Amino acid sequence: MEAEGQGAPLEPELLGPPPRRVRWRRARWRLWVRLLLAGPLTLLLLWPLASEAWLLVLALLGSATQARIVAREGSLRGYSVTLEYPLRGWSGAERPVREVRVLDQTLWGALVRTQAVPATRLGRGSLQVIRIALDEPPPDAFSLLLEIGLGLGPLVAAALLLLWGRLARDFWLVRWGRAVPGRVREGTSRPFYHYYRLAYEYREMEGPAATATLRARMAVSRAQFETSPAGQPLAVLHGLWNPRWSVAYPFARFAAAAREEPESLRPEEGAGGQAES
Repeated sequence: MEAEGQGAPLEPELLGPPPRRVRWRRARWRLWVRLLLAGPLTLLLLWPLASEAWLLVLALLGSATQARIVAREGSLRGYSVTLEYPLRGWSGAERPVREVRVLDQTLWGALVRTQAVPATRLGRGSLQVIRIALDEPPPDAFSLLLEIGLGLGPLVAAALLLLWGRLARDFWLVRWGRAVPGRVREGTSRPFYHYYRLAYEYREMEGPAATATLRARMAVSRAQFETSPAGQPLAVLHGLWNPRWSVAYPFARFAAAAREEPESLRPEEGAGGQAES
């Protein structure tokens, strides 16, 4: 049953389940500009989280060992210690390996009478990682979990949500959202601030079992705003688990494209005429 006042029919390819193939709707250079601007910032945000996560893996899966101090050297050129620790091979056999660490004078002086320092070992062979705790205790799994779960993790997640939230939401809805008809309710604009918003309404289900009308709004460009009067029909994509999570498909950053049929399944030209004869 067609909703009252919707006018022209909606996009027919979106009345069924949306296709699984997704493409960028606007010019691709916008995506590359976004990646160039937000990509380095994303890596910068993920780096401390990855570092803490790696320490957590060491604390949970690593085995404690000792690194012996076999030599000390202090002069006007600098201060260093030579450490020896067991390196484990793929067969399980261990062999001693020496490593020279350059330290500051205060830490070097604190280690003058120390014979060994704690270390944590994870992996084997070329994939082995040794973390020697010269100036801090070995990583504690419980404290790292608290730091990641209650401090660093939520902050990084909030920052990534601000950077990529809208883009990820549009991609998710165009790929897995449910397509339903809708229409434009009204528009709000402030040209001086380049502020253009369209309010639209849609129903969660079609037909006699339709639910109450749901409403939402989204930012659009000036050209889209001027060509979308009140009452214009729209195709709206909403989330299956949360119908209020929606996007007006004509203005989404991504577009759903139909899959191309294999050439073997396409009808050959002139096949109809040959069949009739």
